[in-house]
Amino acid sequence: MESLVFREIKKEDYIDIKNNIYTDMDLEEVENICLDFENQMEQGSNWHYFCIELDGKVEGIIILEQDERDAMHHIGSIYTVIVSADKRQQHLAQYMLENIDKIAKDLGIKILKCECIKDTPADNLFKNNDFKVYGELKNALIEDGSCYDLVLYAKTIDEILPNAKEKSNEIINEEYSNTDENEEVISSDENDNETENNVEDSLDEMSNF
Repeated sequence: MESLVFREIKKEDYIDIKNNIYTDMDLEEVENICLDFENQMEQGSNWHYFCIELDGKVEGIIILEQDERDAMHHIGSIYTVIVSADKRQQHLAQYMLENIDKIAKDLGIKILKCECIKDTPADNLFKNNDFKVYGELKNALIEDGSCYDLVLYAKTIDEILPNAKEKSNEIINEEYSNTDENEEVISSDENDNETENNVEDSLDEMSNF
């Protein structure tokens, strides 16, 4: 019976990864990549590198990034879902996604995002794992003289703040309740200047993320 293990990537995995996954890369280059993966995780990086081991050999890789921004720390992105050519159609990618859900929850991630080329096996994989399309980028990828569309996916894997919407409504209602109905209407020029200043302030705030 075949043995499946889902775990973090280690430096010594570089030979399997070179032979089974990054076959076009130099062995030393793959070794450096695996060493970098291991170092980042040891230092508490927001990037997490996992592999699937089948009968003692690494046959697949999946990468998870957790957003570093405080207000978006509950969002994670999946990258590089790849399985060795010889082991495809054996549900290894499915197994990795199921485990990433568990890992993400443990990290406090509640929303997972990913993207893939349209009308590919990966596209079907995400659809079959409850990911919903929230966007599409036409001609987003150019390779070998051809253009490909990217599909943007997301799904909620854990409960977000249950009262988030209520809090938002409270803020809106409070702003309206503090507005004086008899307040004198400012001139259009002043209104334009205020709007322009607000836009500049918003851009400044966004640049701080």
